[in-house]
Amino acid sequence: MEALRILAITHVAAGIISLVTGLIAMTTQKGGKLHRKSGKVYFYAMTYVFISAVFLSSIKFIPFLFMISFLSYYGCFAGVRILKLKKLHKGQQPKVYDWGAGILTILAGISFVSYGGYYIIFANPSYIAGLSIFFGVFTIQSGFSGIWKFIKRPKDAMYWWNFHISAMMGSYIAATTAFLVTIGRITDFNHWILWVAPALIGVPFSVYWQKTYTKKFAKA
Repeated sequence: MEALRILAITHVAAGIISLVTGLIAMTTQKGGKLHRKSGKVYFYAMTYVFISAVFLSSIKFIPFLFMISFLSYYGCFAGVRILKLKKLHKGQQPKVYDWGAGILTILAGISFVSYGGYYIIFANPSYIAGLSIFFGVFTIQSGFSGIWKFIKRPKDAMYWWNFHISAMMGSYIAATTAFLVTIGRITDFNHWILWVAPALIGVPFSVYWQKTYTKKFAKA
């Protein structure tokens, strides 16, 4: 039990670090020194958050933590890996773990949809079942989006930039959602708004940044 307590504490600490460094990376100059350093810390912190979340959610049976951990981490993983694979003309040449991460994410998303469907059909339907399906669909889409870049060669020379922004923003939105829902569970404020508020705020920012930099690249 002591080991489990330490794991939970370090999980929370890594989560806070990821939220802080992720915010720094988003609000600083893209490609700058602070952006790259904070982004690197964010990636390693999220890696620990993912591993610890899988253990904790499996042992304590916390479905939402298990679900959100896959969605948040794959965005982070794919967002970093795309910077290593940005080869438009020679092909991306993904590694085995690139394929594996995408396939595992898709399978995780299918399990989330199945979990929500089971509760709707055989148990008492609740907003958790609906959210499970909702996030499951997004998890499946996230995995397919990453793999599709390996199957079909992108035509846009700056495709990797938009993918990096959308993937990392998706990761941060999911991580923020997990944080807010956890706080809600602790404070007994289990409201559906905690699940959707980060997306309602974060998605418009992601779209704005992609359009802004697309225009800058077009002018250059």
